[in-house]
This record gives sequence, C-alpha cells and structure tokens, in this order.
Amino acid sequence: MGLDKLNERFSDPNQRENFMGMFCRDNPKNTRFCINFFTSIGLGALTEELREFLQNAERMVEEALRKRQLEEMESDSDENSSDSSSDSSGSESESASSNENRSQSENSSRNSKSSVTESC
Repeated sequence: MGLDKLNERFSDPNQRENFMGMFCRDNPKNTRFCINFFTSIGLGALTEELREFLQNAERMVEEALRKRQLEEMESDSDENSSDSSSDSSGSESESASSNENRSQSENSSRNSKSSVTESC
C-alpha cells in the first residue's frame, strides 16, 4: 500500500472516526506534535489537513484575543466614566472600612499572643 492509498483511507468519511485519536485536534500543541511525529517517520503527507487546521486555529485564537482585548478596553472605559462620579463618596467609606479592618486584625493578634503566653 502506498502513501497515496493510505492518505485516501485516512480521509474516507466512513473510516475517519476510527482514526480520530491519531490526528489530534484538541489543542494546537498536540496538533503540532502530531504533525512533527508523522513527518519524522516519513508520513508527513498525511498531515496536510492538520496543517490547514493548525493555521486556521491560530488565526481563530488571534481573532478571539483581539476581540477580548477590545471588549476589555470598552468595559474599562465604561467603568472609568461611571467610577469618576462615585469616587469621592466611595473613597471615604473605603478608607473607614479599611481602618476598621486594620484595628480588628491588630486586636485579634494581641489576643492570640496573650493566649499563647498564658498557655506556656
């Protein structure tokens, strides 16, 4: 059986699910490994579809990252405009609550130190 006949059998839609695990498409790292493996053993012609898949997957990932960055930039600009109006009242309450939390933690650490010295 030649390489062309083998490639034809791997491409057959009826047989494709039987060979699903041999040609990994779950993530780009595994796809690259599969391409490199088959190429190293002289069967690189079998990986043409994987190479196309990998190129398309990388483009799709890049597009998704760009969209996410644009969405984050838009949401940040929306938050900044709404935050500027509530900053003055919010900062006073935040500083009061942080001072209260700080004094509570200091009191609890003092209490734990005194209980340690009493038990010794």
